[in-house]
Amino acid sequence: MVTKAHSTTYKGILSEEDRELEQATRQARLHAWTSLVSWLRDGEGIFHISGKAGSGKSTLIKFLLDHDQTRKELERCPNNDQLLLARFFFWRAGGKLQRSLEGLYRAILFEILTQIPHLVRDVFPDAYNAFSDSGSGVVIDEPYFRPRHLEKGMERLISKSPYPGYRICLVIDGLDEYGEDGNDSLQHELLVEQLLAWVARGGIKISA
Repeated sequence: MVTKAHSTTYKGILSEEDRELEQATRQARLHAWTSLVSWLRDGEGIFHISGKAGSGKSTLIKFLLDHDQTRKELERCPNNDQLLLARFFFWRAGGKLQRSLEGLYRAILFEILTQIPHLVRDVFPDAYNAFSDSGSGVVIDEPYFRPRHLEKGMERLISKSPYPGYRICLVIDGLDEYGEDGNDSLQHELLVEQLLAWVARGGIKISA
Protein backbone atom coordinates (compact mmCIF):
# COMPACT_ATOMS: atom_id res chain seq x y z
CA MET A 1 0.00 0.00 0.00
CA VAL A 2 2.76 2.41 0.88
CA THR A 3 4.61 1.66 -2.33
CA LYS A 4 1.45 2.15 -4.37
CA ALA A 5 0.63 5.42 -2.62
CA HIS A 6 4.10 6.77 -3.22
CA SER A 7 3.94 5.72 -6.86
CA THR A 8 0.62 7.49 -7.38
CA THR A 9 1.81 10.61 -5.60
CA TYR A 10 4.99 10.71 -7.69
CA LYS A 11 2.96 10.33 -10.88
CA GLY A 12 0.72 13.19 -9.79
CA ILE A 13 3.71 15.45 -9.21
CA LEU A 14 5.05 14.71 -12.68
CA SER A 15 1.69 15.44 -14.26
CA GLU A 16 1.48 18.77 -12.45
CA GLU A 17 5.01 19.63 -13.57
CA ASP A 18 4.09 18.73 -17.15
CA ARG A 19 1.04 20.99 -17.01
CA GLU A 20 3.04 23.87 -15.58
CA LEU A 21 5.76 23.38 -18.20
CA GLU A 22 3.17 23.29 -20.98
CA GLN A 23 1.56 26.47 -19.67
CA ALA A 24 4.92 28.20 -19.33
CA THR A 25 5.83 27.17 -22.87
CA ARG A 26 2.56 28.58 -24.21
CA GLN A 27 3.12 31.84 -22.35
CA ALA A 28 6.69 32.10 -23.61
CA ARG A 29 5.58 31.50 -27.20
CA LEU A 30 2.79 34.05 -26.87
CA HIS A 31 5.20 36.63 -25.49
CA ALA A 32 7.69 35.94 -28.28
CA TRP A 33 5.00 36.24 -30.95
CA THR A 34 3.61 39.45 -29.43
CA SER A 35 7.09 40.97 -29.33
CA LEU A 36 7.76 39.97 -32.93
CA VAL A 37 4.46 41.37 -34.23
CA SER A 38 5.06 44.64 -32.39
CA TRP A 39 8.53 44.91 -33.92
CA LEU A 40 7.27 44.02 -37.40
CA ARG A 41 4.63 46.74 -37.26
CA ASP A 42 6.45 49.73 -35.87
CA GLY A 43 9.59 48.55 -34.10
CA GLU A 44 13.08 49.87 -34.70
CA GLY A 45 16.59 48.55 -34.18
CA ILE A 46 17.51 44.87 -34.20
CA PHE A 47 15.20 41.95 -33.40
CA HIS A 48 17.54 39.09 -32.49
CA ILE A 49 16.43 35.47 -32.73
CA SER A 50 18.75 33.37 -30.61
CA GLY A 51 19.13 29.66 -30.08
CA LYS A 52 21.63 26.83 -29.87
CA ALA A 53 23.29 25.48 -33.01
CA GLY A 54 20.86 23.20 -34.82
CA SER A 55 17.85 24.45 -32.86
CA GLY A 56 16.03 25.54 -36.02
CA LYS A 57 16.68 29.31 -36.15
CA SER A 58 17.16 29.33 -39.92
CA THR A 59 14.07 27.21 -40.46
CA LEU A 60 12.05 29.58 -38.29
CA ILE A 61 13.30 32.68 -40.12
CA LYS A 62 12.55 31.15 -43.52
CA PHE A 63 9.08 30.18 -42.31
CA LEU A 64 8.42 33.71 -41.09
CA LEU A 65 9.66 35.23 -44.35
CA ASP A 66 7.33 33.01 -46.37
CA HIS A 67 4.33 33.63 -44.11
CA ASP A 68 1.75 36.09 -45.46
CA GLN A 69 1.12 37.50 -41.98
CA THR A 70 4.76 38.59 -41.66
CA ARG A 71 4.54 40.66 -44.83
CA LYS A 72 1.21 42.16 -43.77
CA GLU A 73 2.59 43.26 -40.42
CA LEU A 74 5.74 44.69 -42.00
CA GLU A 75 3.71 46.68 -44.51
CA ARG A 76 1.89 48.47 -41.71
CA CYS A 77 4.61 51.11 -41.85
CA PRO A 78 4.15 54.44 -40.07
CA ASN A 79 2.92 57.22 -42.36
CA ASN A 80 2.07 54.60 -45.01
CA ASP A 81 5.74 54.36 -45.97
CA GLN A 82 6.67 51.77 -48.59
CA LEU A 83 8.39 48.67 -47.28
CA LEU A 84 11.75 47.71 -48.77
CA LEU A 85 12.66 44.16 -47.73
CA ALA A 86 16.05 42.55 -48.34
CA ARG A 87 17.49 39.32 -47.00
CA PHE A 88 20.76 37.44 -46.75
CA PHE A 89 21.66 34.06 -45.26
CA PHE A 90 25.25 33.42 -44.24
CA TRP A 91 26.19 29.81 -44.97
CA ARG A 92 29.63 28.52 -44.01
CA ALA A 93 29.45 25.47 -46.27
CA GLY A 94 28.68 27.60 -49.31
CA GLY A 95 30.93 29.65 -51.55
CA LYS A 96 32.91 32.73 -50.56
CA LEU A 97 30.01 35.10 -51.23
CA GLN A 98 27.77 33.09 -48.91
CA ARG A 99 29.98 33.63 -45.89
CA SER A 100 31.45 37.09 -46.49
CA LEU A 101 30.55 40.76 -46.19
CA GLU A 102 30.93 41.07 -49.94
CA GLY A 103 28.09 38.60 -50.37
CA LEU A 104 26.00 40.44 -47.78
CA TYR A 105 26.55 43.78 -49.51
CA ARG A 106 25.77 42.36 -52.94
CA ALA A 107 22.52 40.77 -51.83
CA ILE A 108 21.21 43.77 -49.91
CA LEU A 109 22.21 46.35 -52.52
CA PHE A 110 20.72 44.29 -55.34
CA GLU A 111 17.38 43.76 -53.59
CA ILE A 112 17.02 47.35 -52.37
CA LEU A 113 18.10 49.00 -55.63
CA THR A 114 15.84 46.69 -57.63
CA GLN A 115 12.92 48.09 -55.63
CA ILE A 116 14.02 51.75 -55.80
CA PRO A 117 16.28 52.00 -58.88
CA HIS A 118 16.47 55.81 -58.78
CA LEU A 119 18.89 55.44 -55.84
CA VAL A 120 21.52 53.85 -58.10
CA ARG A 121 22.73 57.34 -58.99
CA ASP A 122 23.49 58.07 -55.32
CA VAL A 123 24.79 54.65 -54.32
CA PHE A 124 26.99 53.94 -57.36
CA PRO A 125 27.62 57.35 -58.97
CA ASP A 126 30.61 56.22 -61.05
CA ALA A 127 28.78 53.23 -62.51
CA TYR A 128 25.68 55.34 -63.12
CA ASN A 129 27.64 58.03 -64.94
CA ALA A 130 29.47 55.45 -67.04
CA PHE A 131 26.19 53.86 -68.02
CA SER A 132 24.60 57.24 -68.80
CA ASP A 133 27.56 58.36 -70.91
CA SER A 134 27.77 55.15 -72.92
CA GLY A 135 24.07 54.85 -73.71
CA SER A 136 21.40 52.34 -72.73
CA GLY A 137 21.88 48.63 -73.18
CA VAL A 138 25.57 48.68 -72.29
CA VAL A 139 26.73 46.26 -69.61
CA ILE A 140 28.58 47.99 -66.77
CA ASP A 141 32.10 46.61 -66.24
CA GLU A 142 32.91 44.56 -63.14
CA PRO A 143 35.49 47.10 -61.84
CA TYR A 144 32.62 49.31 -60.75
CA PHE A 145 31.39 46.59 -58.38
CA ARG A 146 34.49 45.24 -56.73
CA PRO A 147 34.45 44.66 -52.93
CA ARG A 148 35.62 48.17 -52.04
CA HIS A 149 32.96 49.69 -54.31
CA LEU A 150 30.28 47.50 -52.76
CA GLU A 151 31.35 48.53 -49.26
CA LYS A 152 31.28 52.20 -50.28
CA GLY A 153 27.92 51.72 -51.94
CA MET A 154 26.54 50.17 -48.76
CA GLU A 155 27.89 53.11 -46.76
CA ARG A 156 26.14 55.54 -49.12
CA LEU A 157 22.88 53.61 -48.92
CA ILE A 158 22.93 53.62 -45.11
CA SER A 159 24.18 57.21 -44.75
CA LYS A 160 21.18 58.57 -46.64
CA SER A 161 18.69 56.80 -44.37
CA PRO A 162 15.96 57.45 -43.45
CA TYR A 163 14.44 57.86 -46.89
CA PRO A 164 11.21 59.88 -47.07
CA GLY A 165 8.37 57.51 -47.91
CA TYR A 166 10.36 54.31 -47.36
CA ARG A 167 11.18 51.88 -44.57
CA ILE A 168 13.97 49.33 -44.95
CA CYS A 169 13.87 45.93 -43.26
CA LEU A 170 16.86 43.61 -43.53
CA VAL A 171 16.64 39.94 -42.60
CA ILE A 172 20.09 38.48 -41.96
CA ASP A 173 20.46 34.89 -40.81
CA GLY A 174 23.40 32.71 -39.84
CA LEU A 175 25.56 35.35 -38.17
CA ASP A 176 27.53 32.57 -36.50
CA GLU A 177 28.45 31.22 -39.96
CA TYR A 178 30.03 34.47 -41.11
CA GLY A 179 33.77 34.22 -41.87
CA GLU A 180 36.06 31.48 -43.05
CA ASP A 181 35.45 29.11 -40.16
CA GLY A 182 32.64 30.83 -38.27
CA ASN A 183 34.71 30.92 -35.07
CA ASP A 184 36.41 34.31 -35.30
CA SER A 185 34.88 36.20 -32.38
CA LEU A 186 36.48 39.49 -33.42
CA GLN A 187 34.94 39.24 -36.89
CA HIS A 188 31.56 38.60 -35.34
CA GLU A 189 31.89 41.53 -32.94
CA LEU A 190 32.77 43.87 -35.80
CA LEU A 191 29.81 42.60 -37.79
CA VAL A 192 27.44 43.24 -34.89
CA GLU A 193 28.88 46.73 -34.43
CA GLN A 194 28.25 47.40 -38.10
CA LEU A 195 24.64 46.24 -37.89
CA LEU A 196 24.09 48.45 -34.84
CA ALA A 197 25.53 51.41 -36.75
CA TRP A 198 23.17 50.73 -39.64
CA VAL A 199 20.03 50.88 -37.50
CA ALA A 200 21.23 53.86 -35.45
CA ARG A 201 20.27 56.34 -38.17
CA GLY A 202 16.63 55.30 -38.16
CA GLY A 203 14.47 54.13 -41.04
CA ILE A 204 16.22 50.76 -41.07
CA LYS A 205 15.51 47.73 -38.90
CA ILE A 206 17.14 44.33 -38.91
CA SER A 207 16.06 40.85 -37.91
CA ALA A 208 19.12 38.73 -37.23
